Amino acid sequence: MVINEVLFNPFPGGSDFVELYNRSDRLISMTGMSLGSVRNNPPAPPDTAYAMITESCRVLLPGEYALVCDNFNLVDKYYHCPDNKGHLDPEGFPAYNNEKGSVLLLDENRNILDAFSYHENMHYPLLNAVEGISLERLHPDRPAYDHTNWHSASQLSGFGTPGYKNSQFMEPGGGEENIRVSPRVFSPGYDGHNDLLNIHYQFETPGYLANMMIFNAGGQLVRHLVNNELLGTSGTYTWDGLRDDNTKSSAGMYVILVELTDVGGRIVRYKKTAIIAPQ
Repeated sequence: MVINEVLFNPFPGGSDFVELYNRSDRLISMTGMSLGSVRNNPPAPPDTAYAMITESCRVLLPGEYALVCDNFNLVDKYYHCPDNKGHLDPEGFPAYNNEKGSVLLLDENRNILDAFSYHENMHYPLLNAVEGISLERLHPDRPAYDHTNWHSASQLSGFGTPGYKNSQFMEPGGGEENIRVSPRVFSPGYDGHNDLLNIHYQFETPGYLANMMIFNAGGQLVRHLVNNELLGTSGTYTWDGLRDDNTKSSAGMYVILVELTDVGGRIVRYKKTAIIAPQ
């Protein structure tokens, strides 16, 4: 069992949360486990606060997530929470400092199962603000103390993925970097057949800011689809064929320009083409 995602600086009126993940191939009982909050250095300085996660029988299946928070309704208010019955709201949920601190996961004997020391500086440095943005673990088998194993949740995910797969999850070794579009020919006639153009992305590393712009065959910008959004390691954006002024684009070929900026300011551009079929 590991700490997989932490929101320590919620939106005003929101709630901190900690996501746990069973990375093993066996059932794990959460009975007696506790979460701890440390403002200074673990394992147990005077300012450590603990809260038992659950006193009832709760078993986490292999590959299952558990959302632990102070108030689920305040998490659900700001983030997509697909499993509204899988959360745990322990009494006395420990408060986490907005700037820095440590999250502890302990067994029934207060032995440390996992520990994550965080700082707001771990967030993606090109973000204008970090309030309401969680830190996600890139891979559960890499250690929590490795700060390169954590990254700000993507903008497409809503800046948090409580209770399900992290937006920044990546397999060790990564995968092939690519941008692709499908279907190459689409017809936004809203008849249920190839109405939308999907722009898929996959990267070996997180941390790209993206602009996605769509130009007609004459080189005119018709739609600025994505404007300086922080991407995950993989995902999809969709174009419905509408222009920026909400009018329909005419039939013909279109160029999809994807412009990526990394944390060092390096810019990479991809160009793809798609065709709107005549109605």
